[in-house]
Amino acid sequence: MANLDIAEEKLKVLLEEVKDDFSSIISEEDAKVKIINRIFHECLGWSFSSFSCENNHDNGFSDFILKVGGEGALVIEAKRIGILGVESAVTDKCRALKISGSVLKPSIEGIRQAHSYASEEGIPIAVVTDGITWVVFKTWVKGGYREKEAFVFPSIEAVQNSFSKFYELLSYDCFSAKTYNALFDQIHNSREYLTLPLTSAIEPSEINILQKSPVAFDLDKILHSFFTQLTGDENSEIMKECFVESNESRIADYSLEKITSSVLNNLPQDKNQVGSELSNLIKGNVQAEMPSESDLSVFIVGPTGSGKTTYIDRFFSKILPKSTREHCLTIKINCLDASGDEKTIVSWITETMISFIEKELFVEGFPAYTDLQGMYFSEYKRRAAGHLKKIYENDKDTFDLKFADFLEKEVDENREGYLESLLHFTINNRKKLPIIIVDNTDEFSLEFKTQIFQLCNSYRRKVKLCMLMFPVTDKSAWSFSKTDIFTIHQSKSFFLPTPSPREVFRKRIDFLNKTLVTAETDKKREYLSSKGIRIELKDISKFAQVLEDIFVENNFTAKTLGELTNYNIRAIMSLSKRIITSPVMRIEDLITSYITTEPISYSKFIDALLRGDYEAYRLSTGEDFGVISTFKVNSKKSHSPLLNLRTLALLKVTKSNGRDVEERHLTVQSITDYFEALGVDSVDVESCLTELSSLRLIESYDPSASVLNDIQKLAITYKGLAHYDLSTRNSVYFYQMALTTGICNPEVVADIRSCYKSKKSFSDITSYVRKQFSDYLIHEDKKYINMEEDKEQFECQKSLIKDIQAFRLDKGESNGVIQDNYSSFLGEKLMGKVERYDQEKDFGFMSLTELNDEVYFKVSKLKQNELETIHDGDIVYCTLGQGDRGIQIDTIDGFVEGKNQFQTETCSIKFYNKDRGFGFASIGTTSNEAFFHRTAFPHSFNEHLTEGLDFHAEIRLKDDGKYQIRRCIGLVR
Repeated sequence: MANLDIAEEKLKVLLEEVKDDFSSIISEEDAKVKIINRIFHECLGWSFSSFSCENNHDNGFSDFILKVGGEGALVIEAKRIGILGVESAVTDKCRALKISGSVLKPSIEGIRQAHSYASEEGIPIAVVTDGITWVVFKTWVKGGYREKEAFVFPSIEAVQNSFSKFYELLSYDCFSAKTYNALFDQIHNSREYLTLPLTSAIEPSEINILQKSPVAFDLDKILHSFFTQLTGDENSEIMKECFVESNESRIADYSLEKITSSVLNNLPQDKNQVGSELSNLIKGNVQAEMPSESDLSVFIVGPTGSGKTTYIDRFFSKILPKSTREHCLTIKINCLDASGDEKTIVSWITETMISFIEKELFVEGFPAYTDLQGMYFSEYKRRAAGHLKKIYENDKDTFDLKFADFLEKEVDENREGYLESLLHFTINNRKKLPIIIVDNTDEFSLEFKTQIFQLCNSYRRKVKLCMLMFPVTDKSAWSFSKTDIFTIHQSKSFFLPTPSPREVFRKRIDFLNKTLVTAETDKKREYLSSKGIRIELKDISKFAQVLEDIFVENNFTAKTLGELTNYNIRAIMSLSKRIITSPVMRIEDLITSYITTEPISYSKFIDALLRGDYEAYRLSTGEDFGVISTFKVNSKKSHSPLLNLRTLALLKVTKSNGRDVEERHLTVQSITDYFEALGVDSVDVESCLTELSSLRLIESYDPSASVLNDIQKLAITYKGLAHYDLSTRNSVYFYQMALTTGICNPEVVADIRSCYKSKKSFSDITSYVRKQFSDYLIHEDKKYINMEEDKEQFECQKSLIKDIQAFRLDKGESNGVIQDNYSSFLGEKLMGKVERYDQEKDFGFMSLTELNDEVYFKVSKLKQNELETIHDGDIVYCTLGQGDRGIQIDTIDGFVEGKNQFQTETCSIKFYNKDRGFGFASIGTTSNEAFFHRTAFPHSFNEHLTEGLDFHAEIRLKDDGKYQIRRCIGLVR
């Protein structure tokens, strides 16, 4: 509103200036220069850089094209005063007038001209004006632009009296947000507004909490401690023990330790104390030379939920040797504590770093006067030998007072200089390496990130021996890499993939076993009582077994949770707790039973996911709950309840057919055009896209784009794919949405409610409710969607309708069979890559290109295995089968020809971490190193692994250009 008020005041000033000069405004050029240009620039906020003048078209030259984001957005056809006319007695306010009507007849030639220029360039809005009269119309509309209305301001008085509408139509800010679509929608369409409120068969206030057993309450406490992302002191327990390592994280650990140690070897130090201690930090590996500049600025890159912050905390608390850690000062900056104001970010970071360093280095939390004298000793000497030499020699007290005044100004007024002095003091006096870690920048603008990156690098360059770490998402890294500042400052990046949900579950279950199952009885009892947990000790082992059955052995569980959360590990953990403690699951029966239980069915799993602790589905807006209703409609305007699904259907087939990332995206304009052919107005399409984007069912190709525009590219996410499958194939989801989604037909609401409250069998109730909801959706959809188009690109829309209609039938519920598209691959010979396999524990994961997923396997359960040994990175032929808990690997049928290139080399272990089971070995006489995991050696040989051991091995060169040891084939004798 402030911008509107300012613009209106500027218009008043402008009109006062030209009021007395109207008589001299004769030509078209006069109108452009003295009125039109100034209104667009001074009042409506268009910069002159967005103006493109005298553009050549097939039909002539347009006066102006105004651009948004480099693309033409608005055509302006200027006329001299008096050419345009509006034949109406009402000229003092904005009016919506039909373009082909008699009122605009005097202006029709100018309108036709503007339309020809705009339609040729594909520009949505055209304006015809002489500076006094303004005609604003939409270039292409269903039925032809001449049969639709334009916004007409017949006079300057009309512009003044209806300025808010003038501003919403033509200001740069509103135009960028495409506000004009909503305004034209109001006059072009006889919109059907909801005359009746949307009502669900069961209102949220009627959905009661289900009673939980005491055992379920206890399990809730256990899961809160072990299966969610915690904060505070308890988090270290999970962080240290349950971080899922990958080859990438191990390589990053090794590299960062080398870099840190290398920098530490360059700190100014007393050779008798620090030198000998640091020389052996990494045996035989650390050389006392300054690392390259790129080593001092490090990006830890990974998708949301990949554990970047946890990785850094774990690295400095557990991975980095204690002797090295003691000589590091980690300065942690959490940008979530910042206001986000780019004008104050420099001072905020400076003050944050100062406060942190003072508390860490000084007992009182601030430097004493003697500390400050030491920090500024060079300045002390310069003054004593320079312009204050006479005072220093003749009056030491006066000199000290003058130096104290200098210190006061430096500390209080020159805060950036004071911070630089603190960093130098950390290095030279305390012999510590400052490591600045800037976290949680992803939620802020690119300009905000750029300022932070530049500021931190400026301090690093000033003090030389300083490291920077930036944990960022892959999307932030992608947008940031396009900036100039990124190329100016060299940096190194380490990528952390999001761990498989199954691996996360397995790691936490192992931790649970270690903490509560294999521990001594007294320790278990002490732990349980400290948590206020009443569960029987004998139940814990069964509980861990049940967790493994549900979250590791079942193929559909981890896959579904991963997709619904876009593989955000924090959200997966929250959803898992919701499911396992839901009264729907009745977990207490499973853990207290001493007979073999049946596998958890997919239906029960989805039911627990949807309902949680309640009688029916309740919408949660929290990050922790990943399921929404795709049938929800706008509460003000009526449109098809299947529009969200129709959009997902289009993007789903686009993703499936796309050969690369570009082809798996569609522009906003192409999506709008697609649905306009089906009779859907662009306003509804844009509203739908905005909603789906906010719910993370779709995502932008460019993560830095925050506002939808016509050229923005969109694609369906994992969460979107999961919701489409639930909406079209899952009876449990469809039934719960039928009960709780707002419906605009009171009769349908009453029918569903009556049936739900009846004493019929559950099977009869669910069948009837699904039928009623299916009929309602199809009936409402036909009101707004014209499916007469019989073209190939609309096949996905027809398939959607068939799937919704199929819910009218009594679909049988699945008992453990995974609800996905894998069935078509059962028995087929597929190509898979062994992502990881643990011979000792006999479990592994195979990634299959055709499925874009990983499948769990155990060699002991294979029906056929034609390989002598299986190792990480092997590319093999395999087949899938249907097990009790979903899809499984049935057979491994040998290596894929030409895909497993090994070379035999003599290697020597250069570094080995016994506790974590990985290391690096030098290859022959070259300077190359190969990563290895202990599973590359026979299990019986693990205790003999040590640095300096020479062995023969099969080496493979990975796709990223790095070497990995496949397996040891013998020792060097």
